[in-house]
Amino acid sequence: MSIDDEALRAVDPDTLLPGERESGQLPEDAVHWVTVYSELLATKEKLLANLHQLMERQSAEIQDELERADVRVIEAQMDRFRRRLEYWRRQLNR
Repeated sequence: MSIDDEALRAVDPDTLLPGERESGQLPEDAVHWVTVYSELLATKEKLLANLHQLMERQSAEIQDELERADVRVIEAQMDRFRRRLEYWRRQLNR
């Protein structure tokens, strides 16, 4: 898989993590995936906060590029992780 394919997969809202399935899962699986997605989301939140902090000291051109190329990708990943986290939380409450 090329870098472009991986980049697109990373922001595709329907992408599941390796080993993740939506059917045939046990209750313990929901606990696992809630933990995984919670940690991923927390990490991306910290990464985004750090990036914004670094961007404050950069020129407008650099800020624009980072916003376009990095911030938007991280935000798309965070949206994906939030959706998956909510899915697995619902599975826990079934």
